[in-house]
Amino acid sequence: MTTVEVDAAVAAAARESLRRAGLGPTVVTGDGYGGHLPGAPYDRVIATCGMREIPYAWVEQTAPGGIVVAPWGTRYGNGDAVARLVVEDGVASGRFTRLVRRAAVRHGDYVSQEGADGADASTTTVTEAEFHTGRYTQYGPRRLWDEVEAAFRWWTGRGKPGVERFGLTVDAGGQYVWLDDPAASWGI
Repeated sequence: MTTVEVDAAVAAAARESLRRAGLGPTVVTGDGYGGHLPGAPYDRVIATCGMREIPYAWVEQTAPGGIVVAPWGTRYGNGDAVARLVVEDGVASGRFTRLVRRAAVRHGDYVSQEGADGADASTTTVTEAEFHTGRYTQYGPRRLWDEVEAAFRWWTGRGKPGVERFGLTVDAGGQYVWLDDPAASWGI
């Protein structure tokens, strides 16, 4: 068993705690993004930090039939889901199992006063019953609310799928999210 921890103090504390418990895994101080080739292949790779990209090194270092488990999310929000991927023939693929609980996002943490003051008021065809409110402000070169509304309509048009209907595939070319069928994926 191998564990990789980027923080030297945390790694040292882990070594000591594991030793006291009578356990002797290899504790590596370093960036886990590259995995740890000297211990490969692994039957399981488990990440405990939120990922925006599953490193292909993890796929390469996981034995055929092995499993990669990691909290994964897009760069567009903090709502991660746990991905459980099975590795076969240089490809890791599987469904999301559940959402990861996160702290609520506060609007003021992400929008400057300049942005709020210069925003355009707009309306939406999404009703309050569908999406809690019907009036939004937009500021900047992209009409982001229009994109959110289009995504909402896409989601409702597919029966409001839960996280368990989505999946992720990682191969040497990148990572791809899919709904229901890995063959119907799109790049992230």
